[in-house]
Order: sequence, then structure tokens, then C-alpha cells
Amino acid sequence: MKKFIAIAMFLSLLSILILACATTSSSQKTEAQSQANTEAQQARKDSLDMQVKIELSLGMEYYKNGQYTDAIPHFKKIINELAPEETRAWKYLADSYFRLDMPDSAFDTYKAGIEKFPEMSYLHRGIALLYQKKAAAGEKSFLDSALVEYETAFELDDKEAFSAAQIGLILLSRGMLDSSIVWFENSAKADSNQVEIWEKLAELFSVRGNWNGVRRAYENLVRIDPENTDYALSLGRAQANTGEYENAVATIEAYIEANPNDYKGYRYMGLIHSAKGKYVLKAEKLAPDNVKLLLDIADTYVDMKSFGSASKYLRKARAIDPKSCRAIVTEGNICVGRARNKVPEEGVGVEDKLRFECCYQIYRRAVSQRCDIWADVARMKLKYLDQFMPTAQEKKEFFFIHPELKGKICE
Repeated sequence: MKKFIAIAMFLSLLSILILACATTSSSQKTEAQSQANTEAQQARKDSLDMQVKIELSLGMEYYKNGQYTDAIPHFKKIINELAPEETRAWKYLADSYFRLDMPDSAFDTYKAGIEKFPEMSYLHRGIALLYQKKAAAGEKSFLDSALVEYETAFELDDKEAFSAAQIGLILLSRGMLDSSIVWFENSAKADSNQVEIWEKLAELFSVRGNWNGVRRAYENLVRIDPENTDYALSLGRAQANTGEYENAVATIEAYIEANPNDYKGYRYMGLIHSAKGKYVLKAEKLAPDNVKLLLDIADTYVDMKSFGSASKYLRKARAIDPKSCRAIVTEGNICVGRARNKVPEEGVGVEDKLRFECCYQIYRRAVSQRCDIWADVARMKLKYLDQFMPTAQEKKEFFFIHPELKGKICE
């Protein structure tokens, strides 16, 4: 009996040992399999990452060399097969289509990219450019869509100087002077080294009569390009108009001393001294055929309310360049100056409005002739004059009372 019990105990112990070994072996096997799976997954990920890097590298190489057609398949493979979340592939695929002038494919890519990555500023900027191109081709309603996308791009990235500048240009084309200034300033804040934007701001501030703004713009232009003498001279004039008269005169006198045969120094000294005779005559003598100089002098005489002298220099400019777009704007400035000068103390009457309407028609000529930057300036002037335009009823009543003035207001 004791022998039987001993055998039973031995068998039980043996069973336990066998079971334990089996369990340990199974656990080790499971662990090994898990580790193998992890390593396999990592290997697949590493392989995929390597494929993405290779495709992206190849695509970028073609892209940088301007071979956009060859770049496209690599970017498409990343998006469609390897890594749809790779934002660079979306960006450069859309841009490749854009550069190849394939607007439909570019639009679809930008649109799909925006749906997947709504926070990606560049995609909003890209689709805005496409809307802008459609508007330029005649589909004007798309300009509003471009504005929305540019604004979104800037909201997502306030360093997006390009989008802010484009908003400014669109608003300027609509004659919205103050709003365009705000957006050009946003662009300059995002990138303070943009010569074109500071030049635009200098011009707009000048049109607005904001000499502090003009001075700030030319301070930045001189900072960017200290060798540009036009910037330095324009800064001198702006300094004079903001109370820094002595500094302005000293700056320009030093320029004249260093460049006695350059008319520009005398021109700007004349402008600082409100078209003081000796400087104007000296400048004109040195550059008698310079249309810009002659029109600068004309506009300065407008500021002085010397409209006869302003008209004289306008005629001189037109004798040299009959097609000058700026001359049209200067003609409008003379017209507005004269009209303002005739407004009585009690305010703008119907006859005054009719005079302003004559000036309105002059500025419209600059717009209709598509005079580039001067067309933009003319639009700003038109926007300002909108408030003074007579109604059809006012005109009817006025000429009923004063029939002798019909056709003579604009003379």
C-alpha cells in the first residue's frame, strides 16, 4: 500500500513538472511571436518610411529643376499609396499642377488637401491664387472667394506676407484705400524687407496726406537699400513734412553738394521749400525732358493752390509724353484742387458737385486706359469723390434753373 502511494505521488509530481514545462514553453513561444510581430511591424514601417523619403526626394529633385511633369508621379504615389498624411506631398503636387498651368488638377488637389488639412495655410493660399486667376480671366465673382481664402491663410499663419499683400492689392483695385493700407501693413509686419510693399505704402500714405506714414515707409526703404538715392531724397521730403525740416534740408543739401549736376537734389529741395523758384528752375534746367519731374512740380503747385502754374507744368509734361498715365491723374488733381477752392464756407452745393463730377470723369480715363499703378491711384481718387457726386434729380433741377451753364461746368 505504501509502495502504491509513493508511486501515485511520483506520478502526480511528474505530471506537475510536465505541465509546468509545457506552460513555460507556451509562454516563451507567445512572447517570441509577439516580439517577432513587433519587429516585423517596425520593419514594415521603416521600409514604408524609406519609400516615402525616396519618393519625396525624387519628386523634390524634379520639382527644384522645374521638371514638374516628372515630379507629379512621385508626389501622387505618396498621397495615394504610401503616406496620405504627408503634407509636403500635397503642397508640391498642387504646386506642380499650378506651375504646369493645369488649374483643374491643381484646384482638386488644393481642395482635397484643405479638407484633409484645414489648418494648412499654404493650401488656402494656393487655392486663392487659382480663384484670382479665374477672376482675372473674366469671372469676377471668384475674387471674393480669393479674398476669403487669403484671409484664412493669414489667420492660420500671420507670417504669410504674400496673402496679406494680395488682399491689399485686391482691395486697392476696388478703391478701398484705407483697408488696403491695413493689409499692406500686415504684409510688411510679416516680412519687413519687401521693397514693393513699402513703396506701395509710401505712395498710398502720400495720396492720403499721411506724411508720418510716408516717412516710416521711406525709413524702411532706406534701411533695405541705403544706396538708393531716390529713397534718401524722398525720406528728406517726408522728414520736412513731419516737422524735421532742418534734418531734411541738411540731408538734401549734402546730396546736392555731392551731386551738383543731378536734377533730383534740386527737385526735392524745391518740393521741401514748396516749389521755391530757384530750386525748381535749376532742376528743370538740368532735366528739361523729365516727365516725372515736371509732374512732381505740377502736383506741388496744386498743393500751393497755384493752379495756373500746375497746368503750365502739366502741359510741358504732355508735350514730351502725350500718353502719360500719370499726367491724367495730375490733370484730375488740378481739377479737384480748383473745385475744392470754389466750395463756399456753407458747404458743398450742387454746382460744386457738378465740378467734382468733371474731375471724376478725368480719373475714369486713367482707369479705362488700364494705366497700371496710376489706374489704382485713380480708383482711390474716384472712391473719394463718390461722396460728392450729384444725383440725377439734382442735375435736372440745377440745369432747369441755370440752363446757361449746361455744358460749361467742366470748362
